Amino acid sequence: MIDEQQLSRTKMSTEHLEVELGEDCDVEEVVLGFRKGGEYYELVVVEPPVKAEIRKR
Repeated sequence: MIDEQQLSRTKMSTEHLEVELGEDCDVEEVVLGFRKGGEYYELVVVEPPVKAEIRKR
């Protein structure tokens, strides 16, 4: 489970997502993917530590 300190490093809105997870978190993998035609496609899988930012264009 992600603790409150780890959640405080996660920011999200409808236009922007930021995630920062250190080695000490309980997260095994961070997965980025999408759905198309009912199928799920994985783009990338990374293990912490990870810092990621996604912005809507």
